[in-house]
Amino acid sequence: MRGSRWRDSSRRRRKRRGRRKRRFLAEKDELVHIHKSPNYCIQNPKKGILGTQGRFCNKTSHGADSCDLLCCGRGYNTQVVRYVERCHCKFVWCCHVQCKTCITNVDVHTCK
Repeated sequence: MRGSRWRDSSRRRRKRRGRRKRRFLAEKDELVHIHKSPNYCIQNPKKGILGTQGRFCNKTSHGADSCDLLCCGRGYNTQVVRYVERCHCKFVWCCHVQCKTCITNVDVHTCK
């Protein structure tokens, strides 16, 4: 919701003529901003912006976490990560738990 409202918002600039300021009228449900939004794609330590390089992204998503949107057109790296974890656990009377070991390979995508 918030992302779509931001994309649909309008930027307004204040123009001065002499000493009088012009007022801009906006609807009560309209999102208006007067300052240019910083570029969050590129790191800017002075403004506390970390950038998106190295961020995890979702290759199959079309939302805000998608690689296309989050990586700002720079592309992404794909790496296969192997997870080893306990699974199919059962309680054995009395008194311990027996588990199998499961291995899962997962594709992980990070922004370039």
